[in-house]
Amino acid sequence: GLMGVQLASHLAKCNIICADIDDQKLNTAKELGATHIVNTKESDASQKIMSICNEKGVDSIVDFVNAPPTVKLDLSVVRKRGNIILVGLFGGSVELPLVSVPLKAITIQGAYTGNYTDMVELIELAKKGVINPIVSKHYTLDEATHALDDLKNRKILGRAVINP
Repeated sequence: GLMGVQLASHLAKCNIICADIDDQKLNTAKELGATHIVNTKESDASQKIMSICNEKGVDSIVDFVNAPPTVKLDLSVVRKRGNIILVGLFGGSVELPLVSVPLKAITIQGAYTGNYTDMVELIELAKKGVINPIVSKHYTLDEATHALDDLKNRKILGRAVINP
């Protein structure tokens, strides 16, 4: 998600709304280019997002979590003829009122990997300093189990690196 914020702020001159349950991640997203941040633990999160969008809804949503609560939020704030791209692999099921898809004429797309050309472009952006990986912790190979525990307990911001 944080890498996505960096890419979006470089590629598109638009509002970038970052929604998350973690204030530290939200503050980092703001530093990296998010124009608005919304904590989804707050009961009025969807109303805040709609307010940012002049009550019309979000043009395009990239969901890096893809869990039932995030997809439910996506569906509630996407504008008519908007796009939802599901990237995350969290999974689960969500009830989808099927009539909302044609009535709102929304597009829902899955994305998981890019291609060679995408990778070359990303490496060039990293070389130029346009995007910077967020590595919050380093572990030795012996600490790999601890790294997984930290990941499970949401103690890692961005990525962690395990060195042999």
